[in-house]
Amino acid sequence: MKQGLATAERLIGKAAMACAVVALLVILVIGSVDVFAQLASRPLPFKLELSETLFAVSIFLGWPAVQSRRQHITVDVFSKNYSIIQQRIVTVISDLLGLAVFGLISFTIWRLALKSVAMGETSLGYLSFPVYPFKLFCAVGVTLSVVVILIQLTSLGKTSSDNEGGLNVGN
Repeated sequence: MKQGLATAERLIGKAAMACAVVALLVILVIGSVDVFAQLASRPLPFKLELSETLFAVSIFLGWPAVQSRRQHITVDVFSKNYSIIQQRIVTVISDLLGLAVFGLISFTIWRLALKSVAMGETSLGYLSFPVYPFKLFCAVGVTLSVVVILIQLTSLGKTSSDNEGGLNVGN
C-alpha cells in the first residue's frame, strides 16, 4: 500500500511538472516568435497577457513536484542537529501547516475558477482569449499539492526513495 502511495506521489509530481514545463516552453516560443515579429514591425499583441497567464499556470503546476521531492527552501540551522524522531515530528507539523495553507488556497482558487467558467471570462488584452482554462489548471495544480501532502502524511513523514534534497526521514 505504501509503495503504491509513493508511486502515486511521484507520478503526480512528475505529471504536474511536465505540464508546467510545457507552459514554460510555450512562453519561450511566444517570446521567440515575438522577437522575430518585432523585427518585421509586427509584434504579437497577446504576448504579455498569455505569457503572464502561462507563468501563473507553471508556478501552480510546479508546486506538487516541489512538495513531492520536499525541495522547499528550508533553514536548517537547528534541524540538522535533530534526532530522527524530532525530524519526523517537524516534518509532520510542516505537512499539517502546508495542508492547511494549500487547502485554503485550493478552496479559494476553485471558487474563482468555477466562477470564471460560469461567466466565460476572457482576457482584456488586444486579442481576447479565454482565461478560465488557465484558472482551472491553477486549481488542479494546487489541489494536486494537497493530494501529495495527504499522501506524505499517510506515510508518517516519509518521502519517496528518490528524494533529491529534501528531508528524507525514516528511509
